[in-house]
Amino acid sequence: FTNQPEWTVHEPMFLARAREALLASLAHSDRLFDFLMASNLVAYYLYRTGRFLEGHHQTAGASRFAVSCGLHQIVSPVLEDNQPESSRSIRASAPWSVSDMSVRRPGSMLTPPRNGLELGQRIIVFWQTYLLDKLGSAVTSLPGSLPDEADPLTEILTAWPRTLEEYELGDVRSDETATIRNLYEPLYSQTVRRRPETLQGLECQVTALHERALRLGPAYAAADKSPAARAQFWQKFTVVQDAISNFMVTLPGLHNTGLYGEVPPTSPLAPINSPIFVTHTVAQLAMIQLHNSLATDLPASYDTCLAAAREILRLSQMLTPADFARMTMEVVLSQSVVGRFIADDDHKSNIGKRTGSRAIDKPLESQKDPPHARERSGMPEMSGSEDGEPMLNRFIASLVPIFCVANVRECVYEEERSRTQKLLDKIDELEGKLSELQNAASGSSPARSNKSSDALYLGGGSVQAIDFSGDWWWADHPPPPIQRFLLEVCLSQRARPAMHMHVGRFFETLHSAHPPLPSLLNAMYLLGCNFSNVPLLASLEQLYLERARKCMAAELPRPHLNYVQWIQASCLVTYYLTRSGRFLEARHELSGASNLVVSCNLHKIKSSKWHPTAQPLGLPGSASTSPRSSSDLPSPNEAAFVVPPYLPPPRDAIELGERIGAFWMAYVSDHVTSLVCGLPPNRFFEAETETVWPRPFEEYEKELKSTPDGSVSSLFGPNPLLPFDPPCSMYSLRVKSIALLARVSYFSTSCTPEYKLSADFRHRFQEYHNALTTFLNGLPPLTHSANAQEIEFDPPIPINIGLFLIQTMTLVGFVHLYSALAIDHNTNPASGPLWTLYQNRLAICKRAVSLVKQVHEIGLPFKTLPTTCGFAWCAIARALAQHIRRLGPLARAGGSQMVELETTRKEYELLVMAISGMSIQLPILGTIARFLSKGHNN
Repeated sequence: FTNQPEWTVHEPMFLARAREALLASLAHSDRLFDFLMASNLVAYYLYRTGRFLEGHHQTAGASRFAVSCGLHQIVSPVLEDNQPESSRSIRASAPWSVSDMSVRRPGSMLTPPRNGLELGQRIIVFWQTYLLDKLGSAVTSLPGSLPDEADPLTEILTAWPRTLEEYELGDVRSDETATIRNLYEPLYSQTVRRRPETLQGLECQVTALHERALRLGPAYAAADKSPAARAQFWQKFTVVQDAISNFMVTLPGLHNTGLYGEVPPTSPLAPINSPIFVTHTVAQLAMIQLHNSLATDLPASYDTCLAAAREILRLSQMLTPADFARMTMEVVLSQSVVGRFIADDDHKSNIGKRTGSRAIDKPLESQKDPPHARERSGMPEMSGSEDGEPMLNRFIASLVPIFCVANVRECVYEEERSRTQKLLDKIDELEGKLSELQNAASGSSPARSNKSSDALYLGGGSVQAIDFSGDWWWADHPPPPIQRFLLEVCLSQRARPAMHMHVGRFFETLHSAHPPLPSLLNAMYLLGCNFSNVPLLASLEQLYLERARKCMAAELPRPHLNYVQWIQASCLVTYYLTRSGRFLEARHELSGASNLVVSCNLHKIKSSKWHPTAQPLGLPGSASTSPRSSSDLPSPNEAAFVVPPYLPPPRDAIELGERIGAFWMAYVSDHVTSLVCGLPPNRFFEAETETVWPRPFEEYEKELKSTPDGSVSSLFGPNPLLPFDPPCSMYSLRVKSIALLARVSYFSTSCTPEYKLSADFRHRFQEYHNALTTFLNGLPPLTHSANAQEIEFDPPIPINIGLFLIQTMTLVGFVHLYSALAIDHNTNPASGPLWTLYQNRLAICKRAVSLVKQVHEIGLPFKTLPTTCGFAWCAIARALAQHIRRLGPLARAGGSQMVELETTRKEYELLVMAISGMSIQLPILGTIARFLSKGHNN
């Protein structure tokens, strides 16, 4: 903020320190509320300095962390209304009770607030996070992370913010609070607003309205598909339009009054309250965005957009140069939208004059300010040009540099590249050429795989033949033998992190002029060290973790970045953190990557067939998450600060397959971490995934299709597709099982008591039960293709571990589905239909235990199994514990009940032993096992 070179030169150093401290805070669960505040400050700095993709990435992590802390559902600003005992409900006032388990659960990151001031701080910081998320989404056209309408787990219920003084003095009341949903009530302003809103509250409300308008406007094109869809669209459209109109009517005037916490004006040249100006401007922009898609067909909508655009210009003429420097990015974005409408109106006006049609007056021609007003505001004179150029162009051009150069920085346009970026690319190119020369000098050539492209690549040589001596780890890359060893170890286990990569092509590019990203290589070195079981390499894990993180941070702002490899690197780091029990770090790491997946439209790949003339996937969000279609997105000259990620068409079928694999890798990573932590997954993954299932790379190369293309929706519906149709890959089956489990688990945890009484609940319950049954019955036995394991075992084992994991995940899906019902140890034959479901769940649990018995009988150590199994078994163990508790009183009479009790106890103890056996990989599973060993009688 100083704008002084002697101070701004230190910004990179403090940014690096802040990022390191944020990671340390997550690693040690240290002052997590401060972590959230610091994340918001870093994100704001990145946005302010024009590093929008980095800012969006930072905001994604902060937003999902705020939801994890339960800050999105603080419905009352009164401390007494937020008691811990009430927080165990999904719709609780402030869900921050600490779970009995060591794994973090929703709301368990923070201790309960001690006083009203701490409660107020949490409300204010949540809304700061919300503003950053929505502002960054509007400016970059990338999807935001916080919804304003969703299911009970993620719906925003937090009350609008008040001032800290009011919280500290206890001058807040529950009957005067409201949240997003209240904006759309007809009498909201009369029934709730008994005192003036705070400036932050006004900004939050107008941002929520703007975000709703952005999402609803493009739905107009899809509303013609059916009369029901059309009626539903117009109902929502009317509600949002009325809400925006009512909000604008109640807004205070632009001039400073001192009633909103601002400093009273000290000069007649600065009479405008800048935050209120922003609120007025964004409200008009929301009206434009709502009517934008309708303006072509409906003259009334076009006139509404034009009137709002003219109002924004009228308000802008009241500002001084100092006011412009304080404007937010949304205001600058609004000028681009205004420019399009004014320019279009100017064009229509000229056409109308030539053809004799209805002429539209040139914008603001009758409202030109006197010369002294323009001189005072520092704005260019807005007169038309001789060549027909819209008169607003120079006005908009004056706004963008004012914002971008707010702290003496050069505004970088999308098509331009900074000198630093060009030098970095040149360094990468020279390093590639140097590697080629070194290989030529030593007589070696780039490695090639002679094996099937989708087979595991283990190469030759063993760990005993490799010399690990010396200080080789200080170099950017290990020596060639060690490098190859680490990469081969990582790739031989790539099924664990769900990595779908063409191994032959990877090694071909390793020493080429365009090698893999350093972040991906360091992430693979990291997992190679972790999987190698070599003590020296294990000690280097933290080194490669830090390098991978630093490389990802440095690569993200680069133009022409290989986003697929960057996403793969992030997922590998996430897997390592999850495998190490560092769940907070893992979830935070993946938050930005999963949003980048959606930004690149990798969730919308609807065909596995490659076409040489394929069109790009489109600018991020153009499929359904963006406020505008790809053709309507602003050009670099209209919005110089919009620099979204962009994926060109895939060069061949293999590259298409790797993009599909990268999406499913992120999908599986996101859902596994969500299931482990008990937190909501990425909302776009649940609602909008259309990417087809992954295939073996042989099918991409030879343009074969063993099965029709399908996606998550093919698992559900009245006739779900069978899961296994040879040669369906084990990777694809595993992805399907995770998708089923995630959908069912999220359904069971988000159902409210009221919803469980509805017909829709019964319909969806039956649909999910049918999907699980079809999938489970279509799976082959564990002995199927035991000689074609995804992960090699020495000596070979007679069962397929991939199928073991898939069957286990499916069985656990049944248990999660039944948990949506009131089934517990009190369920008995007199319970009617619930008793039948209770018996079904018990049969499912015993079937899962039988799978564990098969693994135990062949002598395979449980530590060699995927850690996901350990968390899945916890749900089975809890269900068996309920059955043991039910049998306890009945077994006192002896007979069959006693036999069943002893059998169930042995099955329970086997599960606990299996979970404990995996604690070598993940120590927290040992803690869970000890908790379970004590809990079946409680």
